[in-house]
Amino acid sequence: MQPQRQTPMGGNHSLRPRPARPTPLRPQASTTQPPRRAGTTPRAPLPGGDDPHARTKRGLKALLLAAVAAGSAFGVITIKNVVETSRHLPLRTVAVIGADDATALSDERAAEVRAFADLEEGAPWLGVDTAEVAARVERHPFVREARVQRRPPDALEIAVVLRTPAAVLREGERLYLVDDDGEVMKRLRPGDHVDVPLITLLPRESAAGGETNGTLPGLGDALGIIEAAARAGLGARLSEVVAVPGAGFEVVLDDGARARLGTTDIDIRLRRLLSAEQRLKESGRTFSFMWLDDAQRPERVAVRLRTTTETSPTGG
Repeated sequence: MQPQRQTPMGGNHSLRPRPARPTPLRPQASTTQPPRRAGTTPRAPLPGGDDPHARTKRGLKALLLAAVAAGSAFGVITIKNVVETSRHLPLRTVAVIGADDATALSDERAAEVRAFADLEEGAPWLGVDTAEVAARVERHPFVREARVQRRPPDALEIAVVLRTPAAVLREGERLYLVDDDGEVMKRLRPGDHVDVPLITLLPRESAAGGETNGTLPGLGDALGIIEAAARAGLGARLSEVVAVPGAGFEVVLDDGARARLGTTDIDIRLRRLLSAEQRLKESGRTFSFMWLDDAQRPERVAVRLRTTTETSPTGG
């Protein structure tokens, strides 16, 4: 007999190694769906995604939202139109002022600006087109620039920059008012009252036919003589500046006396005119014509004395 093999307490146990448990296989990804990116949540299918009624509901909802948006925009436009055309906010005051301290407006000029603005009292205050009003005001020949602003609660303020008349330009039988920049402002009409010197240019330097517009050749030189006369103290006495063929310019004073200045050294020649005139007055004489344009002897002054029977020339 073979001896029996003893086993530890606790029962009989087999010494054979237990077979390893098979590792469960992971389910493979479906070949009908694309692989999902890491960190994302799979999309749940929309309920009723394939239901045509659901698609109809979504379309109706989109149309409803579009209608609400359009209605809101229409409401804003309608409210704006109602406010701008409402006479519950009427225009009551139109103030006309100078745009700077150097601009002083007479009551007559301010009334003219209001007339050009063409504003109806009681018109809707918010409905006034300020840019259009400014454009109308700038049609006034004496207005260079206009700015229009609303002043609550019911006023408009028109600030203007005025043009300064400097001379009257003779163009054939027509007369035009020009400003200090040499721009033609308007054609003079009967009843227009201006107190500025007259300028007569050579026919070839004048505008040919029609209305005169813009700056003319020779006009700037004539305006420069007017400014020089003012600096010399002759501004109040200057009556006319005349362009003379081949000789430059002559000036005509308020007593009809003429002086030929030429084209250069205008300030110096005007001072000589005053000095020679003063010497003549001290001897009890006056002149009817004075030459100040001797190119060979610039310091030379020649005069033609006025006789007691000589009438004052009209100039031009």
